[in-house]
Amino acid sequence: MVDVLQNYVQDAMSLVRLHRTDADNHDEHGTTDYGARRRATERQRFRHQMKEQEKQSYDRSLYQIKETPLQPVTIPSKPLTGLSCQFCAPSNNERQLDPELVKQDVIDILRVGTYNQPKEIESNSIFNWITWFPFLSHCLNTRRFPLPQVADSVMKDERLKNAIKISVEKTVEELKATASDEIDEDELYEQTLKENTKRAQSLLLDMRSKISDRLLRFASLVLFKLLPSFMSGVVAHPAHIDMLKKTAAAKPDVPLIFLPLHRSHLDYILVSFILLNNEIRAPIVAAGDNLRIPFFGALLRGLGAFFIKRKIDPVAGKKDIVYRAVLHTYMQHALAANHNVEFFIEGGRTRTGKPCMPKSGVLSVIIDALNGGTINDALLVPVSVNYERLCDGNFVYEQLGEKKKPEKFTSAVKAIWDILNSKYGQMRIDFNEPFSLRELMTVFEKCSDASPETTGPPKMLKHSNSARRLKHQPSTSSLYGTDVVDEEHRTLVDSIARHVVYDCATATACMTTNAVAFLLLTRFRDGDTIDVLADALDDLRKTLQGVRAISFTGDSRDVIEYAANLLGSTLISIEQQNDGKKFVKPVAHIRSFIELSYYSNSLAAHFALDAVVMCTLLKLKKESDSSEFHIEKSELMQLCRKYCDILRYEFIFNKPCQKLDNLLQDSYERLKEQGLISIPSEIVSADEQRARRFYAHLTDDSSEDGYDARSFDKITVALPPESKGKREVLSSVLAPYSHTYMAVIRSLESLRDYGLMENDFIKVCVKQITNQVESGNCKYGESISTDTMRNCMKMLEKSHYIKVSIAGGARIVTLNKKYDTIDGVQEITQGIESIVTY
Repeated sequence: MVDVLQNYVQDAMSLVRLHRTDADNHDEHGTTDYGARRRATERQRFRHQMKEQEKQSYDRSLYQIKETPLQPVTIPSKPLTGLSCQFCAPSNNERQLDPELVKQDVIDILRVGTYNQPKEIESNSIFNWITWFPFLSHCLNTRRFPLPQVADSVMKDERLKNAIKISVEKTVEELKATASDEIDEDELYEQTLKENTKRAQSLLLDMRSKISDRLLRFASLVLFKLLPSFMSGVVAHPAHIDMLKKTAAAKPDVPLIFLPLHRSHLDYILVSFILLNNEIRAPIVAAGDNLRIPFFGALLRGLGAFFIKRKIDPVAGKKDIVYRAVLHTYMQHALAANHNVEFFIEGGRTRTGKPCMPKSGVLSVIIDALNGGTINDALLVPVSVNYERLCDGNFVYEQLGEKKKPEKFTSAVKAIWDILNSKYGQMRIDFNEPFSLRELMTVFEKCSDASPETTGPPKMLKHSNSARRLKHQPSTSSLYGTDVVDEEHRTLVDSIARHVVYDCATATACMTTNAVAFLLLTRFRDGDTIDVLADALDDLRKTLQGVRAISFTGDSRDVIEYAANLLGSTLISIEQQNDGKKFVKPVAHIRSFIELSYYSNSLAAHFALDAVVMCTLLKLKKESDSSEFHIEKSELMQLCRKYCDILRYEFIFNKPCQKLDNLLQDSYERLKEQGLISIPSEIVSADEQRARRFYAHLTDDSSEDGYDARSFDKITVALPPESKGKREVLSSVLAPYSHTYMAVIRSLESLRDYGLMENDFIKVCVKQITNQVESGNCKYGESISTDTMRNCMKMLEKSHYIKVSIAGGARIVTLNKKYDTIDGVQEITQGIESIVTY
């Protein structure tokens, strides 16, 4: 049709041009130049012929395309994080994920429409009114699962009875040893047995979950109504949800063990909420007994919570055998009843925004249940949770050294009211790929030692018979599964726990507030225009693309303004300049920096290894005082390993199945590719090239042949000036921790001769770093962090610089004898300063 119209238009235009030509060719006597008219007609005919040829050629090409068979078009799928480790879970592969769902974006769980209704209800006109209440209909028609109560059978378990008996015998022996007069041993035994049995029953009643299907549905309906009032969305990836549903359907007799990182009290509520509304059995959840407050405690118990003491042993250095046995036996019965279980492997909520070191006690109970035959297998599901803005407020005062305020009914009501009247943006949850605990244990037990130079994670087990040995020693009291906890069993449990935390951390999505806070604290502490920040955010998004889930889209300027408004003017200020540009900067206050660091630290863990390599290179450059410096590559890697060793309680740098050296080498190569460092080419003679090739084929024992390995290992490093800004970003990732660690080291002088109580020593450290911040010697206000100080103390204790002992229920910190002098403290300080950059 278009071609026909074009032909009509061309004909009309030709006639117009022809008339114009006739008019122009009239001479002054009114005669016509017929030759010119003929030439115009020929040109018109030629154009028509060319047009027809082009049309025929175009038609032939269309016919060829039509007759050619279609080739499959490969659409690159979106990178999806959270896949299980292929080394530790070889039976898993990416085919568990629906390839079509992988290409999709995240979905908002809060959006429920009439499409959720069962077909038999939709087709019946009597129930059409239900479509007017989609949330109610959705909650009423979700799948029902059996949720058996197991508390009644716990007291009948022989394991618990044996534990009570052991506790009674120990108590009787202690009373006999301290009694001045003779006592009736039988009467004392019976009385103590009765007291311990009654205590066990009381502990069980306080601990047990009373999970209720009706209460879960009612709470789900309430959450559908309340969550949108303070959250813009609760999002998850449809491929993750589909994967969980298929796994649960394929293995209905295998419990799912959900292991989320812990950020907020909303975590366990929202995990159960998402699972319930996607027809996956809601888990029973291990919660701290600090949440067992009036009304809310009963509500959480009905939603699946069972309460665990924060401090299992009330008397330091003495095991509470009865409590441990009650908890251990209750969990064993819950697993045997096919309950899914959820617990926070970090123990408590993170106060710094980055993952905490794992607590392995509850995980050891599940491993013991597997070894003892209570369950055939369990599927571990690491869960990554993140919020654009934390609903629980902040932990600033705790990081400044103040005690945590206990939860109360009035404070809970006030907090809920404040939450409902505020905006917290989006919450995102990523369910990682489930993997078999049995398979993971088999791989770990058969694996040889990880590299001895690997710092941080424990070594994998050499022996494959440890599970068989543990199976014959069922525990009566220990949360590690055996009464006598051997090192191999502890190592196995800790390795699995660290692997889970590492998986959760790498799969945690980057939110708007994470990205903006990270840029402000690492590169724009003094602020800059929103255009400059937007360019930096674009670069950050490119860096994270494909390796880290990014939970936001859109123009970077809009993202920055959105995040700044969400966090509030107390943290980020946006000012209008005279030239009309917006100037963005963090509020220059210690509390603001500490709170911003909570959001920034989510990305700090991602760049930690690159930052270690970069900080080591910057320290070497500072010592050489030149634009280029020479170093042996093996020495560089050794210094990096030492840096990682110092920060081993801050970051999990590698999984137990990875070698730290390999990851450091990858970081080194990555910094070269990004242009942050350069290795100038050297002119090497032909003889030296032959010598290097010859040496490359020699074994380590061939060093006697006159070739020096170090000469071939030496590199020349240059730091290009154009990449200075990016290098500062990486160095700023670790700088706050380095300042905190050095403040703790300088505070060791206060421990000489007598030592201090742990809390008093923490106050000394807080004062030390606070003075540095206020005097301007440290520009990182977030360095005032009691969590980082405690991690540093743990490193000093494991390095045998200090000793932590318990006296009268209090923790006492002292210097080891070797370092309890002025020279000893100086030796510690110089040793740390030689590695740490600050």
